[in-house]
Amino acid sequence: MEVSPPKVKIGKIPHPNIEIYLDGVGTASEANGSAIYVEFHEGKWKLAVWSDINKEDPTHIIDMSDAMEIAR
Repeated sequence: MEVSPPKVKIGKIPHPNIEIYLDGVGTASEANGSAIYVEFHEGKWKLAVWSDINKEDPTHIIDMSDAMEIAR
């Protein structure tokens, strides 16, 4: 199976964010939508993943605070 490189969209408004689009992967609300979303919100980086296309809300939300360099 041949796979295209992921498409990436970087946003600034309302919060810094990165959306990652993968061929053949989508969300319940958007065909071929971004199933991987990283956002800086309320002073924290958060990673949201939709691992089930039939779920409206993310199936996983990870607070990235413990991955910050200052946490060493």
